[in-house]
Amino acid sequence: MWWSCNGVMCTSQKPASSIVDDELVKEIECEDGYPLRYRVWLERGPARATLVLLNGIMSHSEWFRELATFLAAQHLHVVGADRRGSGLNQKDRGDLPAANLLLSDLQRVVDREVTGQLFLLGWCWGAVLALNAAPAFGSALKGVVLLAPGLLPSTEVRSVMKGAVKHAGGKLPLIGNPLIEEMFTDRVEVREWIKNDGLALRAFTPRLLDVSQAMLLSANARLSKVSHPILLLLAAHDRMVNNEATLKAFKKLWSADVTCMRLPYNHAMQLEASTELASNIVQWLIQQQIPLPASPR
Repeated sequence: MWWSCNGVMCTSQKPASSIVDDELVKEIECEDGYPLRYRVWLERGPARATLVLLNGIMSHSEWFRELATFLAAQHLHVVGADRRGSGLNQKDRGDLPAANLLLSDLQRVVDREVTGQLFLLGWCWGAVLALNAAPAFGSALKGVVLLAPGLLPSTEVRSVMKGAVKHAGGKLPLIGNPLIEEMFTDRVEVREWIKNDGLALRAFTPRLLDVSQAMLLSANARLSKVSHPILLLLAAHDRMVNNEATLKAFKKLWSADVTCMRLPYNHAMQLEASTELASNIVQWLIQQQIPLPASPR
């Protein structure tokens, strides 16, 4: 099913140090003892389902704040599952030891937080994590939202990352992040917010790039076997995702119910049109038999 929507710019972004009503920071001990911190946005009213948000390589859960606030108002328990070494997690900054630990971290967060039916939302590289994690959740996972998924990067992103990836093979030295604000958005105020984000990753270990590349290959290999319902939200002006290749890949799926939407925004569309995205996600969840209000208040 295809349609496009007119969106509105959301400019009420808050700085990283602000305290937001109904937002909590929690910590859980991972299987190797890593102290993992993540965000939770408290649902207003009885929780109808849990939506776990998975961020990209450079970003973190705060990039979802406006979107998460709208979704929590619709009786959703919303969790921003920051990856170890990123966002709120300062230990081993910019590093990722192994894919299995990342998947185990996510499982622990879900086990603690899930209320009602479980849905995953992956933005950018977070879509890679979502597709790698989906098989392990099995029937407990009721659906996946893929927001500007980084499964098939654009030529521009492949080009800027090529030099970094070729140096992979160890933990040190750190590699500077080649992704710049202009790749995420053409909105000046959003670029400035990203530029001044003190929690964004500006450097990675070669090991993180190794693991992320292996998970990218795994996610694309798993794609044809996905059976969970999928909401695919593409940004029409995305400089970081090859939209045509992505659409071609999803059109080949035969075992999954896929709803595709192309919206007139840039890659970081959750920072540009959080209200509209929340409305589209809520409508899709209602189609999945989740009893939610019709649209964000």
